[in-house]
Amino acid sequence: PIAMDFHLKLAQISKNKMFHFIWKRFYEICIKVLPVFEDMYPGKVAKLLEGNKMMLEAIKSREPDKIDKAMKKHVEEEVLLSFK
Repeated sequence: PIAMDFHLKLAQISKNKMFHFIWKRFYEICIKVLPVFEDMYPGKVAKLLEGNKMMLEAIKSREPDKIDKAMKKHVEEEVLLSFK
């Protein structure tokens, strides 16, 4: 799953060993439950991918304000999608 791979790669390139360790364990759990999540919440995974694309573009820009804004929006959308 591209969204999971995206986050795992971000954790890896952050060079924060603890963040990478935690994300890797989370990744391993999510891989097992992602098909269930997709069945329970059709269409939401695609919406989350849009947030990942936005985050990637912000990171590529190397503009801290843009990255911060994109991250906040991504987290807000993820929380909203989780509770709808």
